[in-house]
Amino acid sequence: MTAAAFRSAAPPRTHEQFGPYIDRMKQGEESVLWPGSCSLYAVTSGTSSSTGKHLPVTGAMLRHFRQAGLDALLYSIVRVGHSAVFRGRHLFLGGVSTLAPLDAAKEPPALAGDISGITTLNLPR
Repeated sequence: MTAAAFRSAAPPRTHEQFGPYIDRMKQGEESVLWPGSCSLYAVTSGTSSSTGKHLPVTGAMLRHFRQAGLDALLYSIVRVGHSAVFRGRHLFLGGVSTLAPLDAAKEPPALAGDISGITTLNLPR
């Protein structure tokens, strides 16, 4: 598919235009913006508006983050020529990993928090 054909099929939209769909997802509706359900939401810093926005975080996205982290470690090994990165402890600086429920009436509840905190909670042991 060409870039022009993709733009025609999926025109750019603002977060506000996606808001009603994200609200439906937060209430537990499945297959709104992609297949399946979503129970995790990253909260933006709110720099473009007065309040933060909720961005869906899917299982596919978390798998991608894990793979990207592993890829970064492996690229580092190739670049420095040794695997010493795996022999010691690591310091991971990220956001708060506490998640807050968005809607207590929904079971299971939709949870929101910092994207780096969500990622940290989903790292392999």
